[in-house]
Amino acid sequence: MKVINTRFLILLILVLISFTTWADNWPVGSGGQPSRHSLSTESGPEAANLVWQNGVSSVIAQQAVIDGNIVAMSRITNINNVLHGSSIVAQNLETGDTLWTKDLPVDFPSTDWRNRVSAINNGVVYATRSGNTNYSYMFALDATDGTILWQSDGLVNESSTESCAFASNGDLIVGNFDNIIRINHTDGTTVWQTDRSCPTSNGQEVSVFGNKGYFWEPSPSGPVVSVIDLETGNKLYSSEALSAGLIQQLGLMIGSDGIIFAPRSMNNPTTDFLFALEDNGGGFTVLWSTPIGYIPFSTGGIGPDGSIYTYSPNGEVMRLDPSDGSVLNTSENIFTSTGASPRMAIDANGYVFVTNGEFSTGKLFSFNPDLTTRWTENITNVNIGGPAIGQNGTMVVCGVGTNVRAYEGSYSLLAGFSVDNTEVCAENMVQFNDQSNGNITSWEWTFDGGEPATSALPDPVVYYAGPGTYDVSLIVSDGTNTDSLTTEDYISVLELPEVGFDPITDDICEGDPPYELFEGTPEGGIYSGPGVDNGFFYPDLAGVGIHNLSYYYVNPEGCGDTAFQEIQVMICDGIADNAKFSKFRIFPNPATDVVTIHGSASLSGKLEIEIFAATMAKVCSTKISVEKNIEFNLAIPLNKISPGICFIKLQMNGETFAVKKLVVASQKH
Repeated sequence: MKVINTRFLILLILVLISFTTWADNWPVGSGGQPSRHSLSTESGPEAANLVWQNGVSSVIAQQAVIDGNIVAMSRITNINNVLHGSSIVAQNLETGDTLWTKDLPVDFPSTDWRNRVSAINNGVVYATRSGNTNYSYMFALDATDGTILWQSDGLVNESSTESCAFASNGDLIVGNFDNIIRINHTDGTTVWQTDRSCPTSNGQEVSVFGNKGYFWEPSPSGPVVSVIDLETGNKLYSSEALSAGLIQQLGLMIGSDGIIFAPRSMNNPTTDFLFALEDNGGGFTVLWSTPIGYIPFSTGGIGPDGSIYTYSPNGEVMRLDPSDGSVLNTSENIFTSTGASPRMAIDANGYVFVTNGEFSTGKLFSFNPDLTTRWTENITNVNIGGPAIGQNGTMVVCGVGTNVRAYEGSYSLLAGFSVDNTEVCAENMVQFNDQSNGNITSWEWTFDGGEPATSALPDPVVYYAGPGTYDVSLIVSDGTNTDSLTTEDYISVLELPEVGFDPITDDICEGDPPYELFEGTPEGGIYSGPGVDNGFFYPDLAGVGIHNLSYYYVNPEGCGDTAFQEIQVMICDGIADNAKFSKFRIFPNPATDVVTIHGSASLSGKLEIEIFAATMAKVCSTKISVEKNIEFNLAIPLNKISPGICFIKLQMNGETFAVKKLVVASQKH
């Protein structure tokens, strides 16, 4: 059993928190995940051991994508036959068997490009004939048999080395040369489309973090990083120009903490730097920059410890300190020429896998986290053919001919979990998220101090009633093996404040001035309820009756609680204006069967008579027309009014003129 103290778990949570949806797969071609950080939660190959080596013959290697037990890529059999010399290919990840091939429809014969895979997700392959600055449709193909599920309403023109990303619900986020489009993943309809500019082709793709998308745009002083709201499609703001020039042919990658890493690369030592930017919600802050080499169409990566991996001006892989960009380690030189397109994948152990993107000298490197070499393989014409890490750590690299390779992963079962916030107030719920590695079939959670105390769900919700610090344990199984993780003092539950609301002892009458509330404790809270505004109770706003008020107080630790109290607005006995309404009397009083109201008014109009019970509930109302200075008599039956004290209220033209107390006696039988 592993026991980890909370302070050592913080980094692990930061690394894993973004990966719940995408674990075990390589859905996005460039960068593997929507944030394009090239980090997998699987354990990749320990050695260059092949599971299989075969595939549809190709003269150019393209990037593979992986979803579950299916790996998909495009294979180009005839470079001279643009429309029908390529196909989308799906293979079984375990065996290498070809499951199906697909030649996409040609909708624009004069401009359509070769078949090309953009991404794969949740059993769907996304492919297009864009790739040569041309616009074409995106197609959704059933990953099991290649059936076309839909053709997009909108057009895309991703470059040939790029891929789409995904919003949290699976919608496609596609970076085009002059717009960004969100495509509904269920039917291909356009959710929104927003204009953008692009420095150059192959600098179009969008990297996703949370509910934002990050991408390159040009400016007079050089490329900038811009951000778009993925819900609305609204462009939000842009960074300063990061360096001079125009050419930009590789995308952004984003860490688990939201830091954006922007590689400026145009084969010029005065402009080629990796920039680290922080999104502060209204703009960007440049944290640091480090010189890099010329690496068009490439991908970098972020290790499980947060280390940044990119490429030096001298042709090495570099490991950078994420806090300041300083160089921690460098690898052996991986290039024999300038301008190659290396691709990277990093596994859960921090092992770094890099293809150098070269042709006759194409090569796959496996490095330790400190970039010392573990092993290498020659892969002729590897181009942008990988690597991609899928389930059980199987890693696929594409070469030319039939040389599609699957390397055996070092599968490991590893228990792990995370929450959005380890510190909560008492009487609150906590959402736990399983972050375990492996083909998990069962979960056994134990929650000290929580309700429920145990759970077999993958992502349970737990209620914590009282303050304290509580351990959390998880045992996972893949049906054969088990692994467990206990984190001591993982959940901190803060105490709620003691909030009181003393009774309101003053008599509150209809028509009274505002009453300042002071009965809540501790001071500094907020009063709410009918007739309450800014700490005052307004009787006329609330109206006659009993009202429930609340007092909410938040302590310095950020925990709040609420107390409640009743307040009653009464109809108080009296005559408001004798000059306008006189000779008002009720008889008999007490009354049993009928009460008579007698009086006269100094003006004509509609007279409204209302009878209220002692609880201020209205039990009877009627209206009559009265003439100025003409006496009236009105008999009101009391057979439906319960015995007890009542109030009779007279109103004319919205103004209360008189209130009298009436005693309703029990009727004789």
